[in-house]
Amino acid sequence: MFLFLKLYTAHLFGDFVFQFDELYRLKTKSHLGHVLHVLIHLLVSLVLVIPYWKYPFIFKFIGVICFVHLIQDILKYKLQKNIKWMFPAYMLDQLFHFLSLCSIFLFPISGLAERFTGNPTLESFYNEPSVTLYFIAAIWTTFGVTYCLHALRRSYFENTRPDHGITRFEMTYCFIERLTATFAILLSAPWSILGLSPLIGVFRLPFKKMRNMTDFMLSYGSAVFLGFLFRLWV
Repeated sequence: MFLFLKLYTAHLFGDFVFQFDELYRLKTKSHLGHVLHVLIHLLVSLVLVIPYWKYPFIFKFIGVICFVHLIQDILKYKLQKNIKWMFPAYMLDQLFHFLSLCSIFLFPISGLAERFTGNPTLESFYNEPSVTLYFIAAIWTTFGVTYCLHALRRSYFENTRPDHGITRFEMTYCFIERLTATFAILLSAPWSILGLSPLIGVFRLPFKKMRNMTDFMLSYGSAVFLGFLFRLWV
């Protein structure tokens, strides 16, 4: 599980955190964008598994995973040219990425927990699985849910803006909102606070784009779900 968590964290960083606007636009126009995207995945994956570099197998595994990722990415972008396929394509893409990384469990290296040594700060970051899970939860409740709900809106809701939920302001606001809800659960906030947490939606009222009740319920509900899901493991 230790190695898998590092590989999955690398995937999330590559797919979401380092998916900047210019790269996204290039991916819609040319395969070069997909290649650059996969090279970012390759680099992040190698950085997060530095203690495993003494095993040649890890380079082969990451290389194969990145090639599979490239094929999946190209297919996903072809599918989502049809707006109705945006949400199914997004969900299937993330599911298949997860399953392809799970293939590491077929190999003995998956049972090795190689530790980082030499720097106390990096040791605490790298060697604690709970810290890795916090990063995974944070990326999913911010970027992951944002793009999921954007795709859901575009596929199934009428009169949805092309940039619904993904403008800089909307993303920043929802990141803060969902991080608050998810980590209140993860960090075992008192039930009185959790019970009042839906009131966080009140802060949307001054902003016209943020007043949609369906948007709030989907966003807040996703954050709560992820909070309880990751609390099972952290």
